[in-house]
Amino acid sequence: MFTTPIVLEEVKILAKAILETQEKLKEVKEMIGSQVPEDHVLLTIPGVGKLAAGIIIGVVGDIGRFPKPETFVAYCGLDPVVERSGKAVVSKGISRRGNKYLRSLFYFLAQMNYSKNTYIKHISQICITQI
Repeated sequence: MFTTPIVLEEVKILAKAILETQEKLKEVKEMIGSQVPEDHVLLTIPGVGKLAAGIIIGVVGDIGRFPKPETFVAYCGLDPVVERSGKAVVSKGISRRGNKYLRSLFYFLAQMNYSKNTYIKHISQICITQI
């Protein structure tokens, strides 16, 4: 095993850097969460806490700049890609053209809701069986 004094010193330095980074990350998360009012509408969405709401607000800014919900969905890159040819309609998934950070956040929130919310699991199972 690597137990030379130089290696041990390097491990100590890296461990200290990791702890400092974790502490700074905790401070940043608290700062983001503190910017979200307790009664913000985003907090009414299941699975969205102060951190997620703060990130959404920080990235999007004024939600009023999107005239329709569909334009916000497209901004996030979550709009469906559909190809039509004659009578055939083929769904190709999401476009992935929008903001990758918001898309990743909403994907993560959806996964968390799916794993923790039995009602959502039940509904998704019904939808899957109908396909």
